[in-house]
Amino acid sequence: MKKTFTKQFEWVMGMTGSTSCFSPTRRLLLLLCLIIVGVGGTKAQSDVTFNDGVRYSQWVIDSRMNDFYANTTKCGFAVYDQNGTQTSACVDGKTSLDYVVGLVAKSIIEASQYY
Repeated sequence: MKKTFTKQFEWVMGMTGSTSCFSPTRRLLLLLCLIIVGVGGTKAQSDVTFNDGVRYSQWVIDSRMNDFYANTTKCGFAVYDQNGTQTSACVDGKTSLDYVVGLVAKSIIEASQYY
């Protein structure tokens, strides 16, 4: 008697269709999908190169300090260079204080103290 692939998979897993909420065919398809997603995630992660010489948190602060969103409103702090000359003006998207702007300011202060 010739066994089908799903019957062989059922034998390997030690379950029958009556002991599981998924049929053997659905379990096999789920397994194949998980393998494909795992391989794709590994490939995407291996394409990224990490540079030990770059402080990424400092880079994010420097590049996004004047351009971030508080919920859906564009905001940004004024940016100054080493001499104290203003290089970018403040982007004031809200007329009242917002907690998001405060959280961004707090994280910038903590990161600058770290470095």
